[in-house]
Amino acid sequence: MTAVIQKADTQAARELAPGAVVIVDCPSGTYRVLNESGSFLWGLLDGHRTVSDLAAALAGHYDLTLDTALADAAAFVSSLRERGMVQVSS
Repeated sequence: MTAVIQKADTQAARELAPGAVVIVDCPSGTYRVLNESGSFLWGLLDGHRTVSDLAAALAGHYDLTLDTALADAAAFVSSLRERGMVQVSS
């Protein structure tokens, strides 16, 4: 998993409370509320990290196995990608 993940340019994000972030797709007005782990991953999307990088950070932060963290990070990215909220580039 060497593709780099970055936030889409059309997104606005705001922390609602500690560990809760809302992402708004400005053109469509659709939004997604992230839980604590999703908010943690969102904060790591700097355009330089891969899903594997995200999984390693998630595993370390939440004391997860790497396999579990990799599945969670991949699902997170896939969900946001389907909604156009992140871009994946090689």
